[in-house]
Amino acid sequence: MEKGITTGTGNAVGQAAFDLNPLTGLHYMRSFMQAARIYLENVQPGAYAMAAIDIEHFRMINTFCGRDKGDELLIFISNCLKRNIKEYGGVAGHFNGDDFCIIMPFQLEIFRALWDEIAVNMGQLNGIAHSLPAIGIYTLDDLMLEPEIMYDRATMALSYALGSHMNRIRIYDPNMENSLEREWQVLSDVKAALENDEFTFYAQPQYDITTRKIVGAEALVRWIHYGKLISPGVFIPVLEKNGSITPLDQVVWTKVVEWLKSWITKGYHPVPISINISRLDILTIDVPNFLINLTDTYQVPRKYLKCEITESAYAEDGQRVIDTVKRLQAAGFQLMMDDFGSGYSSLNTLKSMDVDVLKIDMCFLEMSAEEEQKGIGILESVVNMARLLGIPIVLEGVENQHHENFMRNMGCRYAQGYYYFKPLPINQLENLLADERNLDFGGMCVKQVEALHTREFIDGNLFTDTMVNNILGAAAFYDIYENQIQITRVNEQYFQLVGVGTNDPENYNKKLWDHVRDDDRPKLFSLFEQAYDKRPGCADGYIHLLRLDGKVLWVYMKIFFLREKNGHKMFYCSLVDVTSFREKEEIKWDIGHTAGEFTEQEQDKLERYYGNIPCGYGLAKIILDPSGAPNDYEIIYINHEMAKTCGGDIKLLRHLIMKAFKDDQKDLFTKAYQAAYRGETLTHYAYSSISSHYLQLTLYQHEYGYVACLMRDVTHMQIHEGALNSMVLAYREVYFLHLRDNYCRMIYPDANGLMERGNYAAVVNRHFGTGKILKYDEDNVRKFLSLDNLRTVLKTQDSTEYRYRRSAKDYGIEDEWCLTSVTISERERGIPKTAVITIRSIDNIIKDEEEKRHLRMAQSLANMSDGFFIYRAIDDERILYANPAIMTIFGCNTMDEFMTLVNGSFKGLVHPDDLNRVEWEIQNQIHHSEGNMDYVQYRIIRKDGEVRWLDDCGHLENSEWGEEHRLFYVFVKDITDQITDIQKEKLLNSNQFYQKS
Repeated sequence: MEKGITTGTGNAVGQAAFDLNPLTGLHYMRSFMQAARIYLENVQPGAYAMAAIDIEHFRMINTFCGRDKGDELLIFISNCLKRNIKEYGGVAGHFNGDDFCIIMPFQLEIFRALWDEIAVNMGQLNGIAHSLPAIGIYTLDDLMLEPEIMYDRATMALSYALGSHMNRIRIYDPNMENSLEREWQVLSDVKAALENDEFTFYAQPQYDITTRKIVGAEALVRWIHYGKLISPGVFIPVLEKNGSITPLDQVVWTKVVEWLKSWITKGYHPVPISINISRLDILTIDVPNFLINLTDTYQVPRKYLKCEITESAYAEDGQRVIDTVKRLQAAGFQLMMDDFGSGYSSLNTLKSMDVDVLKIDMCFLEMSAEEEQKGIGILESVVNMARLLGIPIVLEGVENQHHENFMRNMGCRYAQGYYYFKPLPINQLENLLADERNLDFGGMCVKQVEALHTREFIDGNLFTDTMVNNILGAAAFYDIYENQIQITRVNEQYFQLVGVGTNDPENYNKKLWDHVRDDDRPKLFSLFEQAYDKRPGCADGYIHLLRLDGKVLWVYMKIFFLREKNGHKMFYCSLVDVTSFREKEEIKWDIGHTAGEFTEQEQDKLERYYGNIPCGYGLAKIILDPSGAPNDYEIIYINHEMAKTCGGDIKLLRHLIMKAFKDDQKDLFTKAYQAAYRGETLTHYAYSSISSHYLQLTLYQHEYGYVACLMRDVTHMQIHEGALNSMVLAYREVYFLHLRDNYCRMIYPDANGLMERGNYAAVVNRHFGTGKILKYDEDNVRKFLSLDNLRTVLKTQDSTEYRYRRSAKDYGIEDEWCLTSVTISERERGIPKTAVITIRSIDNIIKDEEEKRHLRMAQSLANMSDGFFIYRAIDDERILYANPAIMTIFGCNTMDEFMTLVNGSFKGLVHPDDLNRVEWEIQNQIHHSEGNMDYVQYRIIRKDGEVRWLDDCGHLENSEWGEEHRLFYVFVKDITDQITDIQKEKLLNSNQFYQKS
């Protein structure tokens, strides 16, 4: 014993006789036991006690605070023990790590004071609340016992203290021995059960709440003992406490991989199964090496095995776990961090660890009503942290609709819990997974387009997201950078305003310019500038917003500047649809206002500006009746070119204008009014009997109440009253395009359509967004229609054309093939300036050629040894061609005989019990195949009634002429003698999942 530390009798024990810990100056274990024997010779039974002291999670202190802090704590504890011995007498020891032992008088208040002193100062030293001391006490009633036995009983009491958060000082009770015996019995039974192969695994599916499909499952150990299922709560804690969990984990891992192999062998496509890896596993064996050898032995791809490790394991053995994780990921396994957010330092863990998926327990919500908001706040913080790092999240313990609703509000996608599936035995799991329509093989991913959660800036204790969104209406965040305005985040009401579903936000272009009318763009940019200048106030105003369905809204915007970072200015904006109100106000305003008069000075100005321009120009005042309706117009001015075209006859000019409107005076007045008072722009065509030329008349607002008319000679384009009528029978649409200014306007059939004028690139994008141009061949169509391409091509030629599919619902069919031509209208110094785009239907021209081409191709395959046929990829699935080998497979002598047997259709070729499965598998494989390939197996019924099995390898060829021209090219082979019974059983069993109700 160290000099100065005295026995109960006050006699000092010489230091030379004992072995002391150099850090703390206390006895090592053997030395302590020797000193205890000497000391206990002079004490009375029951007067003293031996206490074992341990610091829970001491290794964590070394990890996060450093070894120096850990040593500082050990020295502090030893000093506490020395002071107690000096005051009360006794013996103290420091054995290994954070294991201390002391003999001193048995008075509980002394031990409580010791615990308090250590706990309080631990908080001051390292600030880690999870790390607390624990004390186990054995009263020295029987002094005949060896000190080693006394210490064992003190450590038994200590084990109970370590397992309790409330009672950190426990006194030895003989019943603890019984508990120990039960634990030993469990350990013995588990050992026998491992030898008897009594352990298996159940699997709890992991679910995508947006697609309602299964994306994976977690393997959970189950013990079936003499037909009875023993709860994991009986044996798992015992095995973990005694460090014996690893052999059981290895058995479970092996069974999971064995099952994956068997499932693949049966012909199924598995979803990933996750296994649990404990801290003890990592400390006991080389986990990466074991799993690598396991998957190699069974030839199971490692992407199907995910590894779950709890966050607490990272905290307690950080570097060892990090190294293990890196090796597992390098080998191709995905890593999931289990119980994220419940550990000791989530931020530190994520900083150090590269994980693929986070699992968070919904236990945060299992609390009193008063505490629930705190739990929600914690859970949202953890979810947001993970989302910012781009890591997918699985919420565990989803037990009811309330939990799922909460998930949706947070934007979480993946769930695991009894609300969807309980842990399933293997046979039930297989029945579920056999129907592959229930599965998503794409893996877990992070949601790319996030909905705006107003709780981010509104007190969540007062408002829910739904309530605040309803109060705010449509709202969005905008980012302005280098004169580009981009939408960054929006709420559900904004999606509704612009006509986009919340589940399909990717169809909404993030560039705000594409959804704002051209003449409103300067106004919109001005609003953002005003908001920036008025900060923290706001700017407000009205703009035209173009919905994806073609509707034009009059929207009131209120814009606030938020912050600026790296040149990006962030704004918040609320939007209100005031279309109906605005239209009513405009009518009232128009009735009360009339156009001003033109002065001589203004007439002279018109002559200076427009007198000698190379096209006709005229200006007219629209005359209103007392009710505010247009009833006439007065021509104020025409320039030289317009005078030439009409022979200087104003009456003839009025006549030509009427011809453009087919002598419909009401239509003319209405549209002239729209141009003069509403700012609309209209284009019409007329024929001049004086000059024998075809004229294009464009009406637009000169100033309020006055309509200007630009007249261009377009004879060479053959766009005139007579020719136009014959030409447009084949034309679907005609546009004027200004190549230099990126501007276009529809000429035919609706020159007034707001959606068909303005920024050319935006119009093209809207045509794709609304389905006017089909997505088929999108890349090539976009390339052809791009301004860069048209400017380049038209430098050296007068026209260019391309064929692609367009919607044709207005003409009574779903879609059609059109030829789009772009023809130069004007050049400026040889550079293309303006052009006309014509879109003409050529659907009927090429239909017959397409089928003939496919038939010629099929005939060249007539001599193949394998079966080959072609059928149409539409509802009737009509067979267009079959080679002689097909007839042989079906036992037919002629093509007519074969076509009669199968009713001329692929549907009649497949065994009726297999048909639903086969059609679903073909469509599913085509959808997920880059090469439009499918591979299926099914039965056929020959002419003689024999049932045979076929391999079917098909390719869907997309036609440039449209959906109805797509064809399947199919190679088949008779595999009746090669297919195994297991494969047959799998295919026949899976048919049940595809029966149509």
